[in-house]
Amino acid sequence: MEGWRAGRPAAALMGEFSAGKSSLLNLVLGDEGALPAGAVATNLPPVWMTCGPRPAARVLRRDGRLAPSSLDEVLEAADPEVLAVRLEHPAPALERIDLIDTPGISDPRRDAAALRFLTPYLDFVLWCTAAEQAWRRSEARFWQAMPAALRVRSHLVVTRMDLMASPRDRAKVLARLRAETARDFAAVLPLATPDAARAREGGDAALWASSGGEALEDALEAAVAAAEDAARRRADPTGPGPEAGTAGEDGEAGGEGRPLDVAALLSRRKNEQPWDHLERMNVQLTGQEGVSTSRRAVLAAIARPVPRDAADWPRAMVQLERELTDHARDAWHVLQDGPGPADPERQNRRLGGRDHVEH
Repeated sequence: MEGWRAGRPAAALMGEFSAGKSSLLNLVLGDEGALPAGAVATNLPPVWMTCGPRPAARVLRRDGRLAPSSLDEVLEAADPEVLAVRLEHPAPALERIDLIDTPGISDPRRDAAALRFLTPYLDFVLWCTAAEQAWRRSEARFWQAMPAALRVRSHLVVTRMDLMASPRDRAKVLARLRAETARDFAAVLPLATPDAARAREGGDAALWASSGGEALEDALEAAVAAAEDAARRRADPTGPGPEAGTAGEDGEAGGEGRPLDVAALLSRRKNEQPWDHLERMNVQLTGQEGVSTSRRAVLAAIARPVPRDAADWPRAMVQLERELTDHARDAWHVLQDGPGPADPERQNRRLGGRDHVEH
């Protein structure tokens, strides 16, 4: 498995039975038949998918031997000696990362122990939880058994959002999940998988965004970029960091309205402290050269200087992005330090009263 991982970063899809893991994998690969979905797939061991011309699968047995096989044979045999299946697929998404589909969990303690052999080879996890019963105690128990360094690099994908018709219900579920899992995931990503699949097939950009497909794609890009950087540092820990570059060279700050290039920010982390990233994100999201000292104190607490190889860096960057997005969209950008705000009546209207402003 160390050899399997050597070619590119690796991420696993995990979650309980029928949480939408295989459907998510098929969406990412752009192939609805890449892996079987449903109850029959629960007989599969972890399926390690890598880029290739799609020949027959190979199974890795517990004694270390590799043997040719097929998914159908593995399903029929249900052999407990098969540790994992190696499967090639020509999907473009696999050119930069290997994806591992894992069986659904039932007994958190037993299944966590059974899958722990995978964790040394993973850069991050996409944990799938179904929106109707999101983040059950059994899921939390399983996830807490995973290494902390892996948890903070991972994402919680809330599947079946299309089954929640009420915007209010969707908002309540997402608010609860973000509060309960703030220390366990880099981000919470709502996803209506059928809508995202239709959007991708029909080229519908609006549906792709509203389904959560766009946010998922952006999160994957950032996570892959961070994993690639980590792999470079593992290969050459004494080598120089990526060049800082100049504004506009790689899609970064070049004027108001430009999208935030999280991957570019993460890839340059070795030469900078978090506050440098913060200032650049702030210019890009708000068009301002700086923030008020009161707001800066809040952000600096998140962006405390961390070692350039710290495992929680991607999570810190995600938190900074969220704070700055709020700063750009809410009332923070109209507040000033000290007396004499430019438009106090506007602040009162937005914040709900002068007492709130003065506080």
